[in-house]
Amino acid sequence: MLTYVGRLFETTLPKRLSEWCQMKLCEAVVGSLPEAIKPQHSLFQANLTVRSDLLENIRTGRITAHRASIDRITEYGIVLTNGTILEVDVIICCTGYDIDLPYLLDEYYRMQEKDSVLPARNSLNLYKLVAAPRYPNLFCIGYVHLEGPLVPVAEAQARWAVGAITGKVTLPSPDQMERSIYVYQEDLASRVSCDMPTMFFLLVSSN
Repeated sequence: MLTYVGRLFETTLPKRLSEWCQMKLCEAVVGSLPEAIKPQHSLFQANLTVRSDLLENIRTGRITAHRASIDRITEYGIVLTNGTILEVDVIICCTGYDIDLPYLLDEYYRMQEKDSVLPARNSLNLYKLVAAPRYPNLFCIGYVHLEGPLVPVAEAQARWAVGAITGKVTLPSPDQMERSIYVYQEDLASRVSCDMPTMFFLLVSSN
């Protein structure tokens, strides 16, 4: 029900009103966020954390959130930029990832830095995030980031790619596809936070 209402808001309301409605809906369902993890950006300007027990664990004290960076590592732990000293056994660096297809040249699927609107190595030069404009019959499936399950989207991409290969789907010219990619990236750039992980730029737009 929550997913259905969210999709209704996304497709029928102006963007800002849609974000406000979805934030209020989330607050009604899960409650207000603890101060330590309240974002400094709008909804959908960064990757969503889809984990139903995260807030519960923070509220019950099982997880302690700190709104600070690591200042330095000591022999037995870390010192945060706010002065907090923590004894830790393990440090996990959640730095995101780079898409790398070692069996393909970068120019086949990756947006060149000079042409990209987005400041990210993971910015893909793929029409509809699937088709390579300058390389016919080259399709990349599943390179998206979204709030819901990946498999149904990947299947839809695969069906669309097969349609293009068999001639049932007519692709625009390479120039038109590249223009569409540029417009898509401009739209993303207007909505995302400049501090977000690079993987965000694979987001499937709801427009």
